[in-house]
Amino acid sequence: MEAWPLQVFVVSADLGVLLILRHLAPARGLLLYAWCPLIIHSFAFNLHVDIFAIFFIALACLLFLQRHYYQMAICLAFAVASKIFALLVVPLLLGKLLTSHRSLKSWLAIAVFTLALLTIYLPFMLNGQTEIQGLLAMNREWQFNAPIFALLNHALGFYAAKILTAGVFIALYATIAFKFFRSQESLPRADIIFGCFFLLSAVVNPWYWIWVLLFAAITPSLWAWLCSALIMLAYVSGINLPGSGLDLYQHPTWVLCIEYLSLPFALYLNHLLRSKTNPTAITGPSGMV
Repeated sequence: MEAWPLQVFVVSADLGVLLILRHLAPARGLLLYAWCPLIIHSFAFNLHVDIFAIFFIALACLLFLQRHYYQMAICLAFAVASKIFALLVVPLLLGKLLTSHRSLKSWLAIAVFTLALLTIYLPFMLNGQTEIQGLLAMNREWQFNAPIFALLNHALGFYAAKILTAGVFIALYATIAFKFFRSQESLPRADIIFGCFFLLSAVVNPWYWIWVLLFAAITPSLWAWLCSALIMLAYVSGINLPGSGLDLYQHPTWVLCIEYLSLPFALYLNHLLRSKTNPTAITGPSGMV
C-alpha cells in the first residue's frame, strides 16, 4: 500500500502547527521547531501520528488565548482522542479557565469537552476498538530508553518503580498546575510537564519528545532543544544494529550514558542563559487571560 496519502496528511498537520506557532511563539522558537531534525524525521519520514494530537493541542492553546472557549474544548477532545498524552494539558487549560472566570461559560466549556470526547470515542468503545488494552499491556510489560526508570526497577522492582515515578510526577504536576492557576501567565509550562513525564516514564520513544518541543517553541527552553538532539541516539539500538548481539530494543550502555548524563549539563546551560536575560510571560495575541 502506498504511504504517500498518509504522508500528505502528516506533513499538512505539521505545517498547520507551524502556522499556529506564528501566533504563539517568537520567531526564534518558530524557526527551531520548523528545522528541528527530530520533528522532520519523525513526521515527514516516519509518519508518527502524534502530529495530529499536537496540532489540536496547539490550536486549542491559540483558541484559549483568543477566548474561543467552546472551540478550544472541542480541539482538546480531538487531541485526547488522537493521543492520550494530550490529557496532561486538559486540566491546565480548563482549570485556568475555571479559576480565572468562575462563570457559567467555564462550566459549559468543560461540558463541551466531555460531550465531544464521548461522541468521538463512543463508536470505538461500542466496537471494543479503543487503545486502552494496548496501553495497559504496554504499561505492564514494556521498557525502552528509560535509564531513570531502569535504575529504580533494578533497585526496587517494577511495580515499586512505577508507584514511585507516578508519585513524583503527580507531585510535580500539582505544583506546576497550582503555580500556573495563581500566576498571570496565559499558557502553562507544558514543556516542563511533558519533560518530567517522559523522563520518569518506562518508555521514552524519541518522537514523544516533540510534545515538549511544541511548548519549548512558545517559551524559550534551551534544555529541551539540546535534549531533542540527544534523544535521537535512541535509534542506536539492536533493531538498527544487526549483528551487534543486542536485543531488538536494547541500547549500548554508552548511548544511555550520553543521553541522560548530558541532561544536567543542558539544564545548567539553560539556567546560565536565562540568568543573563529577562524572560517575558506568555501573553499571546489577546493578552493575559
